[in-house]
Amino acid sequence: MADNGSDLSASIGNMSMYPRIDTSTFMAPPNYYQEIAALDTEIRQPTSPIAAPRMAAPMMPAPIVDAPKMSAPIMTPPMMSAPMMPAPVVYAVMEPPKIVPDPKGAVPSAPVLPPPPPRRRSIGNNVRLNVGGALFQTTKSTLMKFDGLLNVMMQDPEIPVEHDDAIFIDRSAKHFDKILNYLRDGHVALPESMEKLEEIQKEAKYYLLDGLVDNCEMKMAKINKKTESFAEGVHVLNTQGELLQVITEPKKPVLVIYYHVGTLGRILRPKGFTIRPFLDKYQHKLNIYFKSYSLNQTSTIDPTEWRWSLHYRGGYSFDGAATQKLAKGGSVNVEPFGTQLENAIFDFFKTHSLQF
Repeated sequence: MADNGSDLSASIGNMSMYPRIDTSTFMAPPNYYQEIAALDTEIRQPTSPIAAPRMAAPMMPAPIVDAPKMSAPIMTPPMMSAPMMPAPVVYAVMEPPKIVPDPKGAVPSAPVLPPPPPRRRSIGNNVRLNVGGALFQTTKSTLMKFDGLLNVMMQDPEIPVEHDDAIFIDRSAKHFDKILNYLRDGHVALPESMEKLEEIQKEAKYYLLDGLVDNCEMKMAKINKKTESFAEGVHVLNTQGELLQVITEPKKPVLVIYYHVGTLGRILRPKGFTIRPFLDKYQHKLNIYFKSYSLNQTSTIDPTEWRWSLHYRGGYSFDGAATQKLAKGGSVNVEPFGTQLENAIFDFFKTHSLQF
């Protein structure tokens, strides 16, 4: 057979016109099976790189034979292997950033990203502190002046800081200025209010400033001593908070006597009223306290006018009695302050079914 591939393809393509082969008389020509193999190789791998690609000749079905009667061996044409399929390409799909909707229903145009985590870095001499959201600025030497929590924090070589280079302290900033002033000067002016003193002392305990804790303790003891008495048995209230404390759930009725303090600290007592005999008479029946009050410049009340209030488990009595009232045309004489006060005490006990 010729080596030309086109002649072979034409010959194969016209095989359908030949009659069915009778295997009893068919003898394969010389080199028949070798040429078939060469044709298969030519189809699989063309020898001419310039030749245009050709369609592979269709595989002809093997001839149907009744029974092999020829002496030559019957060879089956080689089977074509399945083409190699390329490995599938897998693409990574990244999840889009989550968009947090606005509480009012509006969707932001850009995704809301979480704040960056705190960084760690060494601290210079200038220090920024974020105390409960309020910013303070001081120096490292000030914070390390006394033993305590802030001193220990400054000893950390890589302390966590926020994005604005501030050290965050999860604490109220209400009295932190007092804390800083104590660290700067070694002492600080403390308020007269017991409530504020307790708050400052609580912060001083948190920051482990024992000196400031002791200062608050001494100030509270001084106020308590002043409140308890400037004379034996005379209890003075300095603030509205202290008044609230003594009238809340008292064990026995409470009498508060309000007095006026004039210029240069002068206290004008009502005419005929003496404190010591009154206390000796009623202090076993009442808890008696004294508290100052102020008069405005346009007041027509005599500075010697004292007032009182009585309290006991929800019961309340108040009267603005005075030894003397100023009115147009002169003064008007009334019952003495002490007499009116004693009558009010008697009526209060009677009204609340208390044993007098």
